[in-house]
Order: sequence, then structure tokens, then C-alpha cells
Amino acid sequence: MNGKKGILFTLTTIFLLLAVLLLSTAYLSRNKELQRIATLSLAGDRLRYIQDDIGDGVHAGLLGTTAFVSREDGAIKVTLQQANISSSNNPLPPMSRYEAFVESVYAAQNNMQINISGFNNSFTIEPYGSRAEMEGSTFTLYTGNAAALQNISVQAAVSETRAIDYDGKPSSDLGGHLISVEFYQGGSRIYSRSSTQDPSEDNTEFYQQFRESGPPVVHNVSGIYVQFGRHNGQDGVLRIWVDNLDADMTGLDITYTEQAEKARVIGGNISIAYPMGNMTKESAIIIAEG
Repeated sequence: MNGKKGILFTLTTIFLLLAVLLLSTAYLSRNKELQRIATLSLAGDRLRYIQDDIGDGVHAGLLGTTAFVSREDGAIKVTLQQANISSSNNPLPPMSRYEAFVESVYAAQNNMQINISGFNNSFTIEPYGSRAEMEGSTFTLYTGNAAALQNISVQAAVSETRAIDYDGKPSSDLGGHLISVEFYQGGSRIYSRSSTQDPSEDNTEFYQQFRESGPPVVHNVSGIYVQFGRHNGQDGVLRIWVDNLDADMTGLDITYTEQAEKARVIGGNISIAYPMGNMTKESAIIIAEG
């Protein structure tokens, strides 16, 4: 009888020990899984921080471009502002230096591999397929999907002390998009015109010229111009350019037909490989969205 009790006690002890061992193994496995999840979560948070740190405000600082997106009255309005439209403005060198710094010095400091692509003097507006480009004395907007475009409004301020000279605007087409243009000098509006323009035609310009007062009077010494229509084989191209003066595009309002997905102004892409957790993350450099 005592032998049976001893065997029963031994078996019970073994089962208890096995249960404790299984619980310990399960706990250790679960703990490792929780640690792995925590590590991946921290790594993911760090990747998001790095992406924000690289892209936040970079186009405003280097290209002089800011953007806003709003929804109103069943439409999407994208507002662009562009500083320093000038023949002396060349944003590509500082943008190239920034890209090189991020991919080398900044990446090494953060123990990551970072690649930036499509980071230059242009950006896109999605999902409308529009592309804008800043190049010296000319700002160009390729509107892309003309069917989604409703109208465009341009406001620009010139840094010009010369006297106002000749001005003009294109005649209106029977069909097309309403293009409205305003120019400012010294805080005062000096030009306000609008015209319905066919995107497939090579339309003439909205313009304001300036002169030397003299004597003698010298006409057309400088000017600012806006044109919408066909340019270099593409329809629906808006160009803003200056001649012998500097200007800030204080507002370019592009109104599109509203779509369900978000409208985004995109200035390139970032790819980051992070050894911790063997993670890679890719995302767009979003200038604005809404």
C-alpha cells in the first residue's frame, strides 16, 4: 500500500513539474514574442520619426514652395505659393546637397540606409496627375487631367519700383477653364483680369509691363506674364514667368472636381532600411494633403 502511495506521489510530482515546465516554456516564448513586438513597434515609431524629420518643411526651405489642400462646395482646391520667381533662383544645387547629406551623414548617424528619389525642383498633385516645376524665372504647372480641372486663379507680387506700363489679356474662348490673374506692386493691386481659356489652344498671355519714367521714357523694361493652354505639345499648361524682375507667387489656386481619395501634393519618395527588426519602409514626401 505504501509502495502504491509512493508511486502515485512520484507521478503526481512529475506531472506537476511537467506542467510548471510547460508553463515556463510558454511564458518565455510569449515574453520573447512581446519583446519582438515591442522592438518592431519602437523601430516603426523611429522610422516614422525619421521620415517626418527628413521631409517636413524641406520644400518650403529649399525650393520656396508651400502648399495647402482644402475641400469646399464639392471641389478640391490646391493652393500653391512660390517664393522668388527670378532668373537668379536655382534651387537644384541646395536640394542635391540636402539629398546627399541625408543619404550619407544623416543615414550613418541613425544607423540606417536611406534613399531619396524624385526629389528635385518639381512635385506632383495626385490623384489628378498634375505636375508643377520651378525653374529660375518660370513656374510651370502641367495640369494633366483636364476633365477634372475646373478653374485656376493666380496672384503674384512683383518687387518692381518702375512705373506701370502696358498690360493685356487673352480673349475668351467659347469653352474651357476660367483663368483669373491678379498682380500686386508695393501691396497694391495693379492688375486684375480673367478669361475663359481652351486648354488645347496656344493662347496669348495675361501680362503687366513696366517702364523707365525717363526722360526719355523707355517702355517694356520688365514684365510678368501668365499663359494657359498648349505648350511644347502638351495641353493645359499654365506658365508664370518674369522678365527682368523678381516676383513671389502669393497664391496659385487650382480647383479640381472632388474625388473620394485624398488629394496630395508629393515632392519625392523616401526608402529607409533599418537593421533593428530587419525593417524597410517606403513612403512619399507629402507637402500637403486633404
